[in-house]
Amino acid sequence: MLSDSDPLRGKLNGLLGSLPPAELAFVQPNLHRAFFWPGEVIQAPGQPIFDVYFIQRGLAAVVFDSSSGVAADAALVGRSGLVGAELSTSATLGTRRAVGRLCVEALRMPRGAFIEALSWCPTLSSRVARYHQLLRTFEFQSAACAATHDDDRRLARWLLTVSDAVPVPRFPLNAESQAAMLGLAAPVARAVHRRLARAGLIRSTNGQVTVLSRERLEQVACDCYRNLRRQEAQLIG
Repeated sequence: MLSDSDPLRGKLNGLLGSLPPAELAFVQPNLHRAFFWPGEVIQAPGQPIFDVYFIQRGLAAVVFDSSSGVAADAALVGRSGLVGAELSTSATLGTRRAVGRLCVEALRMPRGAFIEALSWCPTLSSRVARYHQLLRTFEFQSAACAATHDDDRRLARWLLTVSDAVPVPRFPLNAESQAAMLGLAAPVARAVHRRLARAGLIRSTNGQVTVLSRERLEQVACDCYRNLRRQEAQLIG
């Protein structure tokens, strides 16, 4: 349970932090700390959803698994969102695979408590519904992006997205994580990374990526980055 003395209390997840005091008081007794390592499964498709996770720190990735066996990130979930939003549509089984992309610190809420909160808390219900819609938009856009844009532009887009979500110019993201995001073999992802580094856009040291020129990285990134930023601003502010 999240108490008033908890160090996370003053820095809540964006969805929770936007709630009126009465709604926050309603959900607070059912919030519990949870932690996930990079690559650790948070939610699996076809498996019962027992909990939802409001991300406090780090990043989770919603992963698209294609019929050909290639997996790539469809969306990233940071402090503005949650894993398990499909419970708001009366689903009981996971429709997405979600894993830690960076180390994740979250607030876990059991399914029953979450469903009850949606019925009693109109602001929470509305914001979760809009966030679920945003996730769907991200997934469709990412599928189109993978089919039409080159790897350099896609990696630039994902690095900007990570930087926005963390948000610091330097973050831990090794070659294997970048390969998983893009759905590429690790050697190919390393080659893409090196091209951006040689262009002076990023620097990588011991698995830490530093954005050296955000303006130039935005120029390289595909239009998906700007389109999704606009969609996010419209749906969840």
